[in-house]
Amino acid sequence: MPPSPPLSNDKGDLPGLPVPSLDVTVSALSKSQRLVLSEDDYVKSKSAIDKFAEPDGIGHQLQARLLEYSKTTSNWLSDVWIDQQYLSLRIPLAPYTSYFGWHEIKGPLPTPSERAACICVAALKFQQEVENGTLENDLIRDAAADMNQYENMFNACRIPQRPKDRLVRFDAKTHRYIAVVRQGHFFRLNYESDGKRLDKSQFKAAIDSVLELKLDPTAEIGVLTSSDRDTWADARGKLTGSSAEMKKSIEDIESSCFVLCLDAEKPKTSEELAAQIWYGNSGTNRWFDKPVQFVVTDAGSSGYVGEHSAVDGGPGLRLNEFVQAYIHEESKKGESSTDGLEAYRKNVSSIPIAATEEISELVAGARSRFEAIINPEEILSVTFDSYGESAISAGKRSANTCVQLIMNLAAYRMYGELKPNYEPVSLASFADGRWTSCSMVIDPVLKFCQLADDPKASQAVRRDALDNAAFAHGKNVSIYANGQENVEGHLLALKQMLKDNEEVPEVFKDPMHLKSQAWFLSASYLPSNHEHHFGFWQVIEDGVGVGTMIRSDR
Repeated sequence: MPPSPPLSNDKGDLPGLPVPSLDVTVSALSKSQRLVLSEDDYVKSKSAIDKFAEPDGIGHQLQARLLEYSKTTSNWLSDVWIDQQYLSLRIPLAPYTSYFGWHEIKGPLPTPSERAACICVAALKFQQEVENGTLENDLIRDAAADMNQYENMFNACRIPQRPKDRLVRFDAKTHRYIAVVRQGHFFRLNYESDGKRLDKSQFKAAIDSVLELKLDPTAEIGVLTSSDRDTWADARGKLTGSSAEMKKSIEDIESSCFVLCLDAEKPKTSEELAAQIWYGNSGTNRWFDKPVQFVVTDAGSSGYVGEHSAVDGGPGLRLNEFVQAYIHEESKKGESSTDGLEAYRKNVSSIPIAATEEISELVAGARSRFEAIINPEEILSVTFDSYGESAISAGKRSANTCVQLIMNLAAYRMYGELKPNYEPVSLASFADGRWTSCSMVIDPVLKFCQLADDPKASQAVRRDALDNAAFAHGKNVSIYANGQENVEGHLLALKQMLKDNEEVPEVFKDPMHLKSQAWFLSASYLPSNHEHHFGFWQVIEDGVGVGTMIRSDR
């Protein structure tokens, strides 16, 4: 089943991402290390940085190669970033690099088939705009943003292989169906009939045919996608090599428009709902390789799971804002009737999975490993309803920046030091732009944390420290967004410029450098018009991952 041809690289008027100055990068790196390392460790690391940046040193040689490479591509960072941050990583996608969110709950929840039908109609309306090229451009600072990620949402899949995965796009015109999974069983739901897309009632009739099935236990192969990438690549090879039918079944799932997960559970609390949307009964009712999975529980609640190498949080949020707006409007009309629509049950057919002994053993092992990862972890949903964006912005402060600073202060109070942390910054204003990390380990942030608990400091002094930290970080974010600075991305790309026979410079091997880039706190903000909750895994084992939504009053 061949993938569709790659998209055109023509990005119109979008500029290419500039290559930062080497001096700027090493200076910023040195300053951040000064704040998180002991004096002795800093001296050692500074020596490695200085040697790397010597006029005739390897750093300037790598910089020259990167500048030459940048002339051959629309974006010198994106391929390296996606490769090194995602495709070459062998860790499991879930929970380490995937992300999730659940949809707004207002009033009584609908039946599962009603909610699922709404999601299918809305998502396909969005997909049609992507397919037709009529989706309105995203804007970043009033300028058009790169839209390439939207092409990765539908009829696409991340395929596991050694030594690195690959992203594949399939031809939407020859794959007009959704993959549906229920209790580990997969189905194919054709979303067209006589050349026309199903409406909500027709979708509901088709989905009811799945929900009403009495399903026997099966080899829940979806959990295999929760394995580390090498293990899953090997298992996938065994599956596709076991029979022509199995090979086609795997390809049918991978090339589907998206996956609709119908979960039999009924989560009650926010934490239960978050875990349910993300993990799906220990991963058995998911296909984590797909860029977009929508989840509907038997309680009627819903959400989504995203695969990060294909789609970042911003485009994922836009899709789900579109879906939630449709859900909200349709909820005013009440439940759809499926009377006389029995014929649309035929739009659903089973995707056969042969449950051999070997496959069952692979599934059992994958489930056991996934549970060992997720069971010790804790998901918390916290709402602060004493204040929100309105109160924060009244002081002419950025609500998002202030929340980031508050989290820095919380970590400082817990550990007595400024912890390595960053805010993600979109680079979508550049051709093929994705995102990068802007470190918050800067002197004004440290001073704010110190003065916040200093009994000798007045409220005016503390307020000034908050404003200074917010201004300094906001300035850094703008510099990063403009491509003038990008410490982590620049160093990552420079390292890739090394030739096979060249020794890796000490700056890349220095344990203290690695410590300063080990992000303890990873926090991301996505603006939403709905009560939308989202989350993701921490970057390091003992760290924290925080997804924030800021409303006017909370």
